[in-house]
Amino acid sequence: LEGNEQVDGPCNPEVCEVSRAHFDSLLWAFVTVFQILSGENWNAVMYDGMRSTTFWACFYFVALVIVGQCIILNLFLAILMTKFEESR
Repeated sequence: LEGNEQVDGPCNPEVCEVSRAHFDSLLWAFVTVFQILSGENWNAVMYDGMRSTTFWACFYFVALVIVGQCIILNLFLAILMTKFEESR
């Protein structure tokens, strides 16, 4: 953002809005993937990714949601079944 201001002049807040969900650093990539897997506004992150790269980014996000939700569901069911077995 600072580099854009030096080259293009002051940034218009309506145009140069930086999303919190991005993959610019490892920390924010983990936060963004967690946001997508929790289902919190994942479609807006997908549209931002498509806007900043290509249309093919939508396949990454849809695959991440499907595979991630299956993994989270399986982990939840495994914990639940373990607790049921321990209670007997």
